[in-house]
Amino acid sequence: MFKLLHILLLKLVDKGYLPDIPNIERYIYATMLAIILHTACVGPQFMRPGYWRFISGVSGEKFPFMFRKLMVPFASQAMTLYPDFIPNLNPQFVKTPEVLQILAEHGKLSGAKF
Repeated sequence: MFKLLHILLLKLVDKGYLPDIPNIERYIYATMLAIILHTACVGPQFMRPGYWRFISGVSGEKFPFMFRKLMVPFASQAMTLYPDFIPNLNPQFVKTPEVLQILAEHGKLSGAKF
């Protein structure tokens, strides 16, 4: 997709439909990477396996273990690949009552006050 957009943009610049923007490749690459990262957060099951392996490898195999339970109200299928994963978080750094409640419900937090 990146290469397709790059070639299309170069052709439009050559024909005079668009102005020549210096370093446009960087902007296209950053946009494509942002789309891939967003998809990996919200719906990893919708990604191609190669993209998923790339993102997992770059993150040191930590990206698959994001705390997606908090995204369920916003993206209902965010937890499809890892439905039971709840991280061990230090309650000292947890500020929202919703997160404390989720941790307490799954036995990851004792004595939490809501």
